Amino acid sequence: MSIIRDYVRPRRALPTKSRATVRFETVPGRQLQTDWGVQRTMIAGQAAEVHFAVSTLSYSRRFHFWGTDSEDAEHTYDALVRAFEWAAMR
Repeated sequence: MSIIRDYVRPRRALPTKSRATVRFETVPGRQLQTDWGVQRTMIAGQAAEVHFAVSTLSYSRRFHFWGTDSEDAEHTYDALVRAFEWAAMR
């Protein structure tokens, strides 16, 4: 085993120093990020695509999840309004 270690050691890539990720911090109520996703599923026995918006409060990392049938401008606006209303209740 030591012969193998001695052989592999000089050939193994040395770990590089990586920089830690610096989080962008905001005060409460200043930033919200919303992302869309889609999932195929069965609804009432029918194949369907469910689009979902996940809105995350940057300060607390709490999130709001909302599913709908489209990612158009109207539904994006609705997702944001729902997320802001939800955040205001916290």
